Amino acid sequence: IQLSAQLLGGGRFADAKKICEQIIKQVPNHADAHHFLGLARHQLGESKEGIQSIQKAIQIDQNQPGFHMNLAHVLREVGRTDEAKNYYKNALKLNPANMQAILGLGQCAIAERQPKEALEFFEKAKGGENIFHGVVLSQMVIAHIMLGEESLAISKLEEAIATAPEDPMLISTLGSLYQSEERYADAKKQYEKAYKIQPSVMSAGNLGAVCMIMGDMEASESYLKKAIELDKTHGSAYYHLSAVSDDAFKAYEAEAIKLAESTELKEYDRARMHFALYRFYKKQKATEKAIDHLLKGNALYKPLAPFEMKSEKAFFKMAADVILPERLDRLMASGNSSDAPIFIIGMPRSGTTLTEQILSSHSAVQGMGELKYVAQALGGRPYEPAHYGKLADEEFAEKSDWYLEQVQEKGWSGQGRFTDKMPSNFLYVTGIRAMFPNAKIVHVQRAPMSTCFSNFEQLFAEGQHWCYDQKTLGQYYGLYSQLMKYFESYENLDMFKLSYEGLVNDTENTVKALLEYCELPWEDTVLDFHKQTRDVQTATATQVRQPMYKGSLESWKAYETELSVLKETLISEGVA
Repeated sequence: IQLSAQLLGGGRFADAKKICEQIIKQVPNHADAHHFLGLARHQLGESKEGIQSIQKAIQIDQNQPGFHMNLAHVLREVGRTDEAKNYYKNALKLNPANMQAILGLGQCAIAERQPKEALEFFEKAKGGENIFHGVVLSQMVIAHIMLGEESLAISKLEEAIATAPEDPMLISTLGSLYQSEERYADAKKQYEKAYKIQPSVMSAGNLGAVCMIMGDMEASESYLKKAIELDKTHGSAYYHLSAVSDDAFKAYEAEAIKLAESTELKEYDRARMHFALYRFYKKQKATEKAIDHLLKGNALYKPLAPFEMKSEKAFFKMAADVILPERLDRLMASGNSSDAPIFIIGMPRSGTTLTEQILSSHSAVQGMGELKYVAQALGGRPYEPAHYGKLADEEFAEKSDWYLEQVQEKGWSGQGRFTDKMPSNFLYVTGIRAMFPNAKIVHVQRAPMSTCFSNFEQLFAEGQHWCYDQKTLGQYYGLYSQLMKYFESYENLDMFKLSYEGLVNDTENTVKALLEYCELPWEDTVLDFHKQTRDVQTATATQVRQPMYKGSLESWKAYETELSVLKETLISEGVA
């Protein structure tokens, strides 16, 4: 049993599993063996069997708080938060001073998008001296962000760091918060501070990622290599490195292949290894190797990104019905008169980043990136889709004022125009038009297979859980396409349809039409968008720093056979 515990602690999960199975064969009711077997199985991707093993341990001995705690952790990690809460409560009954159980209940509340309830648990969990203090504070930050209280989250972290200036976790968390606010220079400073205090895979990986966003590929490569030296199993470092430098990744190719297939690694890291190898082999034009790793990467990541199509369809229907044409006329009459916002919408990976890069190259336009304020204004804080359907007419004007205040707080000068490039704002087109009758809305469109494949080949930092399965991806695109066609039937819903293919193949004429719609005079600088030094956080961070890129127009055709499910789904959705 002691050996199996050591093996678990050292990440040798398969060996720990074998030993526990041998013990159980000799002593069938050995509670510790069943407990450790369950933990090993979970780490090996056998979560269902792992849960059953820990439940068996509890049946044998119900008075071990550690059994209840670890079962709760596993259940929470696989999304079964209702069951997890019961076991956290059991652990608390056995040990009322168990701060980790209180922390776990707060994390369940975060997963269930109940940040106010989560904060109540976190306040209890941070009381007194406990080893989870840093984790509690970082979780409190997440809760405040969900409530739209980013400034409060930052101030709380800064306050905590003032009392613990050498805590690398708190410092790194502040860096991550700055990064989420697109304050990349500030984020980098915090990551550097954390790295100086304690060089770790987390701080090195964070520095590699933020340097890539800021366009410093040489520094990014150096830090990512350091992250791999510190932990050769760190999948994110391999993934980012594959985007930064082919030559640098080549040195780690064999190790990445070995680790991608290792059942000793968590699916999270194995998936990233496969996506990194896909990206590398794609650029090497090794088609068979590339698609093999892409399919494996998506298959591994899909269970880690749960998605419910039924609820998504319900939200799309509500988005279509919430503001009908007659109501929109009425709302526009009392909307905000500002023409400053230029909203860039469309499917992710459809060319929205390129469009913003072009527009923000104009002297009269400030690129603000992916702003979350439309969803927060219309969907509530914390974000709750149903909130959108409950807004009264008079609230839209208030929401528009709040939106502009947030953009100014974010860094907009308050003069001239600015871009809001949040692709998923296509869900709120009528709400946007109700708030801002004079704003410009640019709908970027790209060929369905190209758009979907570009999502399927991308491992997103967050969200887009619909893109890791070909059928689900095709169905989601169908929902998007149907919704936008419906909105196009509104006579009072002015939008500019921008073709990604036109942007690539006939750049100057397409950009001229775009500027004309936005009522902006021509400037030659818009064709030199790739020379911009502004930070870019999206998946195309490296691509938009190059001249117009034509290589992705029909890259999916190299893998057409393996993408048959996606193609057939798009045909059945009527959008192929």
